[in-house]
Parts: sequence; C-alpha cells; structure tokens
Amino acid sequence: MDNNMWYTVFKVSLPSSSIAFILATVLTALLCWLYLNKKTADVFLNYAITFIVTWKFSYIVTDWQGFIDYPLSVFYFDGGKVGFAIALAVVIGYAVWDRLKGKESTVNQITYFILTYASYHFFFVLLNNESLTVVISWLVLAIGSAAIIIALNRSNNHKIYFVSITIAVVYMIFSLVVEPLGWQQMKLVAIIGFLTSVR
Repeated sequence: MDNNMWYTVFKVSLPSSSIAFILATVLTALLCWLYLNKKTADVFLNYAITFIVTWKFSYIVTDWQGFIDYPLSVFYFDGGKVGFAIALAVVIGYAVWDRLKGKESTVNQITYFILTYASYHFFFVLLNNESLTVVISWLVLAIGSAAIIIALNRSNNHKIYFVSITIAVVYMIFSLVVEPLGWQQMKLVAIIGFLTSVR
C-alpha cells in the first residue's frame, strides 16, 4: 500500500501513515488501560512517546545541513526511513533495559507491539481508501489479534510466551505477504528488531 493520502488536521497536513500511527497509539493505550491496567498503559505511552520524539528529532542526524540552514525545519520533518530505524533501535533498547531491570514483562511488550501493529494497519488501509474487502480483512485481523493477546495476557498459562510469539510472527508474515508495496523494508526492520529483542 502506498502512502498516497494526505489529510488536513487543524491546518496541518499529515500523511495517512502519521494519522494511522497516532490513532493506533491512542487505541492501544486505551485497550491497555481498559483491559489490563493503568500501569501498562503508562509504560506503553512511554515507549510510544520515546519512539515519536526520537523519530522526529532524528531529522537532525539525517539532514544536518538542512537543520543548520533552517533550525525550525525539525518541527516539520522527521528522519524518514533511517530515522524510523533509529527510533526503533532506541525503543527496543529501552524495552530490553526495562525487562532486564524487571520493570516490564516480555508478555506486556509483545502485547504493545502486536496491538499497535494490528491497529496501525487497520487505520492505514481505512485512510487510504482501500477496497472494502481489504479494510474488513484488516479489521478482523486487528480485532482477533487484540482479543487473543489480551486474553492470553490475562491468563496465568506458562505457555503464553510461545503462543504470543507465534501469533506475532504469523500476523507479521501475513501483513508482509498481503502488502506488496510501501514500507515493506521498515516492516522487516520492525519485525527483526522485535524478534531479536524478545528472549
């Protein structure tokens, strides 16, 4: 799916990918708060804000001369695909650090990733005027993933770790197969980063 739709929100033009990410972040935080607890929603929002701020300010690294010439351009541009990879690396490092310190569980981190990933794709296809079949397919996958992950997260089953990883891998492979164009390289970076950070 190409990112070909732009929307104006409060006199600011945003690509559909940015709006989809914001909506996915809000939905994931809301689901974590309603179905898990307030602490998990807070931790997720810490990861999301760290990702957004890092991606936004990675513009300084990716276009140093543009930033020097026009310092306020940092508020209009982000780091692009390189900035996405930098932000992902920072959040993965932050998540691994939290897990090593015992502040956050692997299961919760898997929950954050899958809920955000699933809802992002649903909102993305919805905002890009995809066919009704594609929108319904992503809606079913997003709701199914959310329901399964939240149910598994609430259970005390010792196999939850392996089931969660299996669901994550199958879901992400499916999304790569269904989407032949677009941000496929960034998805691969996200998937590889996710799989290497989960132990």
